[in-house]
Amino acid sequence: MTKAQGAAAHGSTEQEADANALGSALDSEGDSELNAQEVEGEGAVASKLSHTIWFWVGFIAVIGLYAYSISAAIGNWIGMDQLATILADGLSDIGRVWLVVGVAVPALALLVSLLIGVGKKRSTKLLLMVAGLTVVAVLQLDMMHLVPTTTYLG
Repeated sequence: MTKAQGAAAHGSTEQEADANALGSALDSEGDSELNAQEVEGEGAVASKLSHTIWFWVGFIAVIGLYAYSISAAIGNWIGMDQLATILADGLSDIGRVWLVVGVAVPALALLVSLLIGVGKKRSTKLLLMVAGLTVVAVLQLDMMHLVPTTTYLG
């Protein structure tokens, strides 16, 4: 049975049969476009998930570096206290101040970077935390090289 015969049997013309065939072809193309959009949507979700995972990896790494910085400063305080006890009468007042600064600076830098980052995008918060960590590293290196060891001894 041809299209014309099928159309005549159903009481429609050949033009209507062609229009119906064209409409069904367009519907199937629309489905393929919809499927392509669904695939692109899944790619966008996977990309967003990937960005989220990398953000959290970076966040945990930066927090770990802050924790290391604080624990190293506490270790320096304990070591210098023991050394000052052996070599002299203990830590001097200025020595205690420098050691407290060494412990407080990383904690304050993290706090300030998180407070500045309130209401900002996640990536901006992470960059602020990295900038704070950079400031901490510079200050700790300066204290290590510019403050003589003898100022710690009482």
